[in-house]
Amino acid sequence: MYDAGDDDMTTIIKGVVRVENIEMPSQYMHGVLEMVKKQYMQRHYGLPNWLDQYDFLERLARKVCC
Repeated sequence: MYDAGDDDMTTIIKGVVRVENIEMPSQYMHGVLEMVKKQYMQRHYGLPNWLDQYDFLERLARKVCC
């Protein structure tokens, strides 16, 4: 549910905003990885481990493209 007092990160985590409509979604990756349990991200994206948000995005890109 959308709350007018929510900050951008909370709004994104709640799924109120479509990722396609976010100008720079990569700027929110650190916050997403901090807020969402790692096991959920691992299961959903099929990535065993990552070092930081940049490593996560790189591994995800390699998985999708190759």
